[in-house]
Amino acid sequence: MSIDGNEENGEEIEDDDEEDLEPRLHYELLGANDVKQLYQKSLASSIACHAKFLAIGTHHGQIFVMDHLGNVDYVNLPPYHLHRGHITRLCIDESGSYVASCAGDARVVVHGIGTSEFNQQINLKTVARSIALSPDYARRDSGQRVLIGERNLLMFEKGYLTTKETILFRGSEKDGFITALSWRRSLIAFTNEQGTRVLEKVNDTLITHVLPTHDVDRMRSTRFLPYHCWLDDENLAIGWADTVIVLTMTRNEQTRQRYGEIRYTWQLSMGLSGISHIPKSSNRTIDIDDETIGEPWGELIVFGLKPGEEADESGVDAFCDLASVASMSTSSSPSVPPTVFVAILEPESTNAYELQAEDKIGFTTHSHSMPAHFAMCALPEFDTYFLMGPKEIVTATPNCADDVVQWRRDHGRLEEAWTFALQHIDELTNPDFHPSVIAKLLIESLLEEGRAKYAASLLPEMCKEQKSEWENFVSIFEEAGRLLHLAEALPTQSPQLEPEIYEEVLHTALYHDLKLFRRLVSKWSPDLYRVGALTALTMQRIHEGTKSDAEKSIQPDEEKDLYHALANLYIADRKYDLALKIYFSSKEKYIFNVVRKYRLFDLVKDQLTELMTIDKDQALSLLLNNEMVVNPADVMTKIAREPRLQLAYLKKLFERNEGDEYADQMVSLLAEYDRPQLLPFLRKSKHYHTNRALEICSHRKYDDERVFLLVKSGNRREALNVMVQQQNRLDKAIDLCREHEDDELWSLLVNEVVSSRSPANISQLLATAGTSIDPLGIIEKIPEDLEIPGLRDLLVKILRDYETQVMLQWCCHSATLDDVRGMSDLFYKQANRATHYGQRSVCAICRSKLFMEEKREELQLFGCGHAVHSRCFEEKTRRDSHLGTIPLKDCPVCAEEDGMN
Repeated sequence: MSIDGNEENGEEIEDDDEEDLEPRLHYELLGANDVKQLYQKSLASSIACHAKFLAIGTHHGQIFVMDHLGNVDYVNLPPYHLHRGHITRLCIDESGSYVASCAGDARVVVHGIGTSEFNQQINLKTVARSIALSPDYARRDSGQRVLIGERNLLMFEKGYLTTKETILFRGSEKDGFITALSWRRSLIAFTNEQGTRVLEKVNDTLITHVLPTHDVDRMRSTRFLPYHCWLDDENLAIGWADTVIVLTMTRNEQTRQRYGEIRYTWQLSMGLSGISHIPKSSNRTIDIDDETIGEPWGELIVFGLKPGEEADESGVDAFCDLASVASMSTSSSPSVPPTVFVAILEPESTNAYELQAEDKIGFTTHSHSMPAHFAMCALPEFDTYFLMGPKEIVTATPNCADDVVQWRRDHGRLEEAWTFALQHIDELTNPDFHPSVIAKLLIESLLEEGRAKYAASLLPEMCKEQKSEWENFVSIFEEAGRLLHLAEALPTQSPQLEPEIYEEVLHTALYHDLKLFRRLVSKWSPDLYRVGALTALTMQRIHEGTKSDAEKSIQPDEEKDLYHALANLYIADRKYDLALKIYFSSKEKYIFNVVRKYRLFDLVKDQLTELMTIDKDQALSLLLNNEMVVNPADVMTKIAREPRLQLAYLKKLFERNEGDEYADQMVSLLAEYDRPQLLPFLRKSKHYHTNRALEICSHRKYDDERVFLLVKSGNRREALNVMVQQQNRLDKAIDLCREHEDDELWSLLVNEVVSSRSPANISQLLATAGTSIDPLGIIEKIPEDLEIPGLRDLLVKILRDYETQVMLQWCCHSATLDDVRGMSDLFYKQANRATHYGQRSVCAICRSKLFMEEKREELQLFGCGHAVHSRCFEEKTRRDSHLGTIPLKDCPVCAEEDGMN
C-alpha cells in the first residue's frame, strides 16, 4: 500500500493556484506477523483501542487483543471466539479491564482482560447495532451497567443474583436502529435515523435532540455509520455521512438545567468513517501557534472516503447508489474505486472550517467500498490514531522532524525545511536532513532562480562562525557567476577567511562594479588582502580605462569611484601624499577625515586655500584645531588674497575668544562683506580702534554703526545730529537722551526739533518725552505761527500722565508708611512682652546659671531680653575701659552684635 500526502491515484497533484497542504501525520502500516495472520484468515470488521491495548473484531466473530504494534500474546491473551457472526461494534471500559462486543448473532458479550469477575453474556431478540460500558464498569458495586442500542436504548445493570433490564429510550420503526452510542460521565449520547439525542443519566432526562443535516433517505446508516467523539466533558463531535456537528452542553444560569447548543456545523466532501480530535496541548513537531486555535480541545481529525475521480455524481452522493449499481449485471464498466483520506480541520466559524492537512491513504479499496467498511479509533492524549480497513490497519502519529524536513525538501519548500531543521536539529536522525545539507540545496535553488542577493543574506545564519562552510558557499557562488552578490555578506572577522577569497571578490568588482569596489575597499580592513597587489591591479585598470577599448572603458562617475578606491589603498599602504593628491584633484571632502584621522596636517598646511575651496567650515575647524602647527598670523598671510576666507577664519577665531589683534581687520572685512554682523561685533568687541572704525563707517555711510561709535567715543551731540537730521529717527534720539539723562542733550534735541518746524516731530517729542522733560519749555519755544495739530490733546495727555505719576508716588509713599507703622507696632508689642527667667536661664556673658543655690547674685536685666550677672557686667565694663572702648551702658550682647555689623 502507498501512503502519501496530497496525492491522487498514485500521481502527485499539480496545482499552480494552491500550494499542497503539508502533512501533519506520519502513517505506518501495522505490519506485525499477527496482524498479517489475522487478515489471512478473515477481514477486520470493528476496532477499539485503549492506552493498554488494541482490540480488533473480525467477520468470523473472533476478537484479537494485541499491543499497539500489532503483536498478540497467544499464551496469556489468545484470540477468543464468542460470536457466531461478524463483530459489529467493540467497546472498552475506562480502566482497560473489559472489552464489550456485539455481533450479528444478537448477542452481547463483556469479556475481561486478565480477569473474569464481571464477565457478562446477554442474549437479545434483536441484533444490537451499538454498545457502551459505564465509565466505572470495573469498579465493584457499580452495577456493571451495559448500554445496548437496537431499536430501543437498553441498559442492563448487574444485581446480586439477577440482571436488571431498563429501557431508557423506546424507538419507533421510523427511528430506525441506534447505530452510535457513547457514555461520558453522566451523559449518554445515541444516534438513530432521526438524529442524535443526549440523556442526563442522573435524572434520566433528555437534554437535547440534534436532527441530521444530510439526506437520511439517501444516505442510510447501513452505508454511512454515525460516529461520536467526546472532545471533553461538555463537547461532543458527531460525524455522520458528509457532515460534522460539534455540540456543547451548557447550563441555564437560572434553572441550572442542562441543554445542548450546536457550536459548529460543517459540510465535508467525503463520507466519514471516523472522527476524533488533536488536543491543543498535543506535542507538535510542525510549528503551529496554539494561540491561533480558538477551542481548548484543539482541532478535529476525520477519516473517510471520497468517490473516484470518474464518478458521475459529485461529492459523497456518488456512494448512495453504489449498491444498486453493483446489483446490475448490465454495468458497462467497473466503477472507479474510492480514495481514503485523513483530514485535519480547524474551526473558523459556525459554518466554516480551515483545512490544515489532507492526506491520501493508500488503503486497498474496490468499486463497492463504502465508508461503513472502514473505521478509526484514537488515543488523542497519546497522539496516536488507528485507521482500519477491511484488509489493513494503519497507525497515524505526528510527524517527526525527519518527516517534516523530507516533505518540505521534496516539495520545493527548501527555506521552510532549512528553518525547521535549524530549530529542531537535536531531533533529526538522518544526516541527509541536517541543516547544512538543506542549506546547500536552498542556496543552489535560489541561485538558479536568480535570487542571489537573497541567498547571500541567508549565509550569516547558515554558516555562523564556521570558516569551512563559508568557503564552500563562496565556491558555489563563484561557480554560479554570482560572486559579487556575496561581497556584502562575507565576514571579515569571526571567522576571517583566506586572503585569496577577498582578493577574488575585489578583483571581480574591479572589472564589473566599481561602486562596489570602492565600498569594499573603504569597508574592509587592509589586513584581509594584499594591498600592494591590489594597488597594482587598480593602476592597471585605470590605464586600461583610458584606452579606446569599449569593453574596458570607464565612465566619469566610475572613474571617480576608482580613484577614491585607489586613494584608500594608498592610505592603507601609508602613501599619504599620493592619497592627498587624489583628494585635492577630485576636491573630495573626505580629505578632512583623512587628515584628522592620520594627523596629516603638516602635509596640507601649505595648501590652505585649496582646503577652504573644498569645504570652508571643515578647513577652518582644521586650522583652529592645529594652531600649534600654524599660528593665525601665518594663516592670514597664506590666505591674504582671499578676503572672504580671511573673514570666515576670523569669525571662527573670535568665536573662541581669540584673535583680538585682528579686531581692526575684522571691522574692515565685516564692513565689506558682512554688514549685518558689523554692529553686533562693534558692541561685543573692545579691541578695535574706535576712530578707525568710525572712519570706515562714515566712509560707507553706515549710519547705525556710526551713531553707535559716536556715542561710544563720547560725541553724543554729533550722534544726536546724525539721528535727527540724517536718519530722521527721533525715537532713537529720545532713547539716547533718556539713557544719558543729560539736560544739555535734551535741550539740544528740543532745539533741533523745534527748528525743524515739523509738527509731527514736535508732537512725537511731546508724546514720548513729555514725562522726561518740562513740556512748557518745549511749548514756549514753538513759534506762534506754527500750528501743531492735536496740541491740546497732547497737553491733556501730558498732564494726565503727570497726575498719574504723582498719584503713583503718593500711593507708594503711603504704602511705605503703612509698612513702617506696622513693623514698629509689632516691634513694640514684642518688646513689651514679659521675659521668663527660670532655673535653666544662663548669664549672657559667662554662660553659667543666673540663679545659683549656694549664693545669690544681683542681676542686670535688659529690655532686649538678655540677662547677666551684675559682677560680670562690671568686669566687662572695666575690661572694655582698659582697652580704650566706651564703657557699656546697654546690653553687652547686643552691643557686640552691632559692632560686628
